[in-house]
Amino acid sequence: TMTSASNGTASNPSPAMTTTSAALSSLAAGDSLSVDGNTDGAIESYTAAICLTDSRRKAAQDGDASATAGNGAADPNETKAIRFRSLSHRSESYLTLSKFPHAYNDAAAALALFPPSESVDDSAKNDDASGDSNSGVRPVGPADLALAHDRVARASVGLAEANMGIGGRSRATGRVAFVRLTSPGMGSNQEMMEEAKEHWESALVLAATLDDGKDDAEGKVGEGEKKKRKKGGNAAEGRRLAEKFRKSLRLLDGEEEEEEEKEEEGKEDVGASATPMAGMMESMMAAKGADSDAGSRASSEA
Repeated sequence: TMTSASNGTASNPSPAMTTTSAALSSLAAGDSLSVDGNTDGAIESYTAAICLTDSRRKAAQDGDASATAGNGAADPNETKAIRFRSLSHRSESYLTLSKFPHAYNDAAAALALFPPSESVDDSAKNDDASGDSNSGVRPVGPADLALAHDRVARASVGLAEANMGIGGRSRATGRVAFVRLTSPGMGSNQEMMEEAKEHWESALVLAATLDDGKDDAEGKVGEGEKKKRKKGGNAAEGRRLAEKFRKSLRLLDGEEEEEEEKEEEGKEDVGASATPMAGMMESMMAAKGADSDAGSRASSEA
């Protein structure tokens, strides 16, 4: 219970803010469990956060809050950010368990919260913000969106390798049902490989926005150095992610495997050429030693 400083009357925190705090705590707990290797526990915590940020639950909650004097509704941007991360991070946990259908749907649901029209523009602005919100919720930025695309792509590759394809899509939720293809090698799972490529290409574009060399707010008095440091960190992260996504695309196209094969062939060629050279050196040294012995014998006889 909280006490008002103005009149000393007791007041309770709004249900909306309490729910937001609970969702944020569940997300943080999931991240901690994931780092500790407790994947199942992490999934449970992420699921709790996802349930707390459900739009239908939120609508009912906001209705109750508006009917009660002094209760404010939760910030929709904060709720969306928590839901996005909970879905995206749960997708990563499902990838760890090779549960590719769940991983695909979670990452796709996270991306659906930020349509392409606003993904780069609005989120990039949020990522350049001077700090987090008062509740500690960091805005969703290009790096978060890029990683969600990466998770959809990795899930798509896993589904293709398991010979699974899209069987249907829910109009209400957008979630996809996957089916195992009847005959391996039919080529239908190529659809999933193409989807993986599209998402890695989208991730690459988003990573590039972190290293575009633009920062219009850098010249503001008192914020220049802070912006420079953040910009440098964003640029380094952008380069790291871009290289990661390029490598994934090369592997998808088989280019990485071809390069490795060429490297192995090169090593074998070097080894093969080194062996005759070593033999020639040994022969030369042996001949030189024989000439030296012959010269010594000639000197002693003389």
